[in-house]
Parts: sequence; C-alpha cells; structure tokens
Amino acid sequence: MQTLEKYRVNAEMLAGDGTEYLGIINPFLQVLRFVIEEPYRGACHASSAILYVLLRESNIDATINIGELGRDNICFDHSWVEVGGKIFDVAIARPDDPVFDGAPVFMEHDLDSMKAPLWQYGTSSGIGDDPFVEQIKAGSFATYMNNAPFHTNGLWHYVQKFGKRCGLKINLNKARQKYSQVQWRFR
Repeated sequence: MQTLEKYRVNAEMLAGDGTEYLGIINPFLQVLRFVIEEPYRGACHASSAILYVLLRESNIDATINIGELGRDNICFDHSWVEVGGKIFDVAIARPDDPVFDGAPVFMEHDLDSMKAPLWQYGTSSGIGDDPFVEQIKAGSFATYMNNAPFHTNGLWHYVQKFGKRCGLKINLNKARQKYSQVQWRFR
C-alpha cells in the first residue's frame, strides 16, 4: 500500500517529535487501512467512532464530533475526531459520493497536499440533519456503537481488532461500560 506509507510519513512529519500527536498515527492508520481496503464508503460515523475509542484507550484526550462539512455550495452530514482542537478525519477519504473523495485529514492537514483540507468542518447549510444523523443525536455514543447499522455485533469488535494491532488489550465489556455516558459533540 504505497498510499498508506505516504500518509504515515506525512503524519509523522506533521506530528513532529515528542508530541501527543505521535500516538495518534498508528490508530489513525489502522482505521484508514480498513476504510481503504474494505472499501468502506460513506462510513464516517462508524470510522470516527472506532478511531475515537482507540485514541481514548491510548490515553489521548479525543472528542467525537458530528456536524456538516461544506465547500462550493455543497454540504453534507459528517463525523470526525478532534484532539487538542485539531481535526482528524479518516472517512473523508471515501465519502458516500466518490466525486468528493479526498485525502484523509491529520492535524487539520490534507495528507496528500499537506495543506488545509478542502472541506470546512462544522459549517451549517440550514437544511437540518438527515434522518440517520437525527437518530445518532437522539441516542448515546454507546447506543450507536452497540447498534451500528450493517454490523451484526455493533462496532466493538472492530475496536478490539484494531486495538490489538495497536498493542492495546481492550476488554469489550469494560469498554461498553466506560463509554456508556459519552455523547457526540454537535458542531
């Protein structure tokens, strides 16, 4: 995977030496690899939720966000993770519509161009949320993780699988309890 290696090198360059951002690289790339290889199109809520848990389990103070992305009079509902106020977005590499495919965003940088992403995060079209986002907002983070559509056992098994690749031992029963009170941050 030449592309993943390029993204790893660019993420390391952005993170610099000795910062908490270095600890984000492996979980970020594990989820990105999944999104690219599956191909897991239009799964921003799921991939961001998985990344969020992996980062928290790595002792990184992350937040899970849901809002709109916008550019050129186009807006759509989306989820992403933030650490230290910086955006980390795996799923933008494969949104629902392939016309909008882009590079993943690491520390508010497009990992292809190393510039600011083309999309603006947290915009508002004034249209309101789609029914799926309304459903996510009505429940808790744990409810979404437990009942994610198209996933027989929710998303926890991905957290465990990718966590193992990151050297994390995640007890799913404890994780379910730990994240039972988490809420998405609405942007």
